[in-house]
Amino acid sequence: MPRRAERNTTDDYRSIDVRRWQRDGLLAPARYFQWSWTRDGERTASIGVRVHAESVTLIYTHSRWDSDPRAMEYAVSLERTPCYYASACGFAALHANAADA
Repeated sequence: MPRRAERNTTDDYRSIDVRRWQRDGLLAPARYFQWSWTRDGERTASIGVRVHAESVTLIYTHSRWDSDPRAMEYAVSLERTPCYYASACGFAALHANAADA
């Protein structure tokens, strides 16, 4: 009997720290930037990020082992959290919608 493929866990996915983007000044409306992940100094993945007043759009290419790459755009609404202390300022993701580009 063939073995069943293991399911992915959250450790199998790349993470985004929107608070870091805010600290680095990247979340200014109408801005576009590239974000990359690296392992041992080599880039393993990257996305484009288009910034809007209350959201960001993640732009990337997705492919499975058995199909051609597909251009994707993933909109993520952001909500600002209250800023009582400088280190407590940030954003909380509200919802996201994926769409083929």
